[in-house]
Amino acid sequence: MDPSRERRSHGCISAWDSQEFLVGRSEPQPIRRRGLKKHGPYSIQMRNETGIETWGPWFNGVELLESKNVSAINVEAAKSKEVAIVGAGMAGLMTYLVHQAGMKNVSIIEASQRLGGRTHTEYLSGGPFEYSYQEMGPMRFPETVEYLNRTYNITDHQLVLQLGDEMDRLNHHVRNFSVEFIPWIQSNLNGLYYRNGFKLDTGLPPTVSQSSQNRSSSSSSPMTPSMEALSEKLDAFLSNETFLGEIATNIYNAHRDWLVEGLGGMGGDTWSEFAYMVNYLNATMEDADAFSGADPSFWIDRQPGKPSMVD
Repeated sequence: MDPSRERRSHGCISAWDSQEFLVGRSEPQPIRRRGLKKHGPYSIQMRNETGIETWGPWFNGVELLESKNVSAINVEAAKSKEVAIVGAGMAGLMTYLVHQAGMKNVSIIEASQRLGGRTHTEYLSGGPFEYSYQEMGPMRFPETVEYLNRTYNITDHQLVLQLGDEMDRLNHHVRNFSVEFIPWIQSNLNGLYYRNGFKLDTGLPPTVSQSSQNRSSSSSSPMTPSMEALSEKLDAFLSNETFLGEIATNIYNAHRDWLVEGLGGMGGDTWSEFAYMVNYLNATMEDADAFSGADPSFWIDRQPGKPSMVD
């Protein structure tokens, strides 16, 4: 077939002999020009519009991708990308474990000369087995929490405990590299209780036992009427034990719900703690400072096992 002749035949299929005589022609055939679809910089789109919830339960997004018909070319292109993990803290080190799934092009970028990030143990004397040390960062991982007379397993912390088991397996259970979780003692009668600068004649703070026997050594400033009023306003949405239970069981769903419905439907990240109390609840700066502490976000303050805003 001669393409130039086909254009003149209005899309009919024609047959010509060796002498270029027309021997047959079909009815006009619809012809549609097919163009290549332009690809964007990311062949596999991972954003809210494609069903990937980047703010919350992103595990559901992984299942969604598995159910999609992604071409082998796009999969290979995605797997061939270089991945950089910024920071060799706990999150960075755990993310690096993806190389076990076949991703060999993963690198960790760490500015300091040590691993672990804010997880840092400072040994006062001896070594790891002398038990003379101070934890400079996170030190406790509550396994359960109780709300409304119901005990919840803190699933997010279970992930940390499983990571410890996995690291021990990778290090062949060598003692010098072992990850050991020891019981946490929240309070002990012989523990020191140092508050408001009070010390005994010996120069040391009183023990918990001594402090309980002598209330003058642990006296704290009473709450003013304005602080009590502010506390009631905060408790109205911060003491929702149903929501706190959701944080313990599925922190990803809870985080999405907080970002959308938190702070009375305004969105949980709309305000910092201090700004919400001063600018929205009209609290004084002194009262807000007493309640907010060092946390910039109410979400950080809601984690299971974390002391409350006023403890």
